[in-house]
Amino acid sequence: MALFGQGTPHTLVGRVRNSDNSIPSPSCITFWAFFLPNSDTLRYPEDSGPGEGTNYAASEGLWLVETSNFTPAPADGNQVFVAFLNICTDESALTSVIIDMSVNPQELPTVTLSNIGINEISKPDRAQISISPNPFNSSCRIDLPEGVDFVEIYDLSGKLVRTISPEYRTAIWDGADGVGNSMPSGLYFVRIPGYSIERAMFLK
Repeated sequence: MALFGQGTPHTLVGRVRNSDNSIPSPSCITFWAFFLPNSDTLRYPEDSGPGEGTNYAASEGLWLVETSNFTPAPADGNQVFVAFLNICTDESALTSVIIDMSVNPQELPTVTLSNIGINEISKPDRAQISISPNPFNSSCRIDLPEGVDFVEIYDLSGKLVRTISPEYRTAIWDGADGVGNSMPSGLYFVRIPGYSIERAMFLK
């Protein structure tokens, strides 16, 4: 299988499954890998290397990340995060691993997608949220229905990181928390309290 990089680089590899244990379709699955605090983000399929989809084998649900393609490259002991999103089933997951350069490839446990994070409150008159661009790396525009006074941004642990009041049915999130600190790359939840939740991927 072709990898992100060339030669004999350090590789993270694992399998991903939908919540029903089926294998995600390559046209539906997308994932991002990053490590904190200073890395860029590797994205599938954009950074998959020569040939389309070379870092996802749909027959096995096998994914891989070539760590030498990070800038800077991680060292032993760095924690790398991999976030998955199935855009067809609206399921997602986040996993992480401590880098061990003595193990190559470094295999991770199977990741099972689910409706994680904040549980949505079901309402007949569900309000809709539109986020663009998504993923984003500087700011995103959140378009809202009429009558919404504020939206909330949560991280994957369910912690509230920002509350934004819209102007003319539009809120802008710049990836920062309520005191202006830039949040790490990752998956976040944009919520209208009591109505709707959408996922936003912040990529530094």
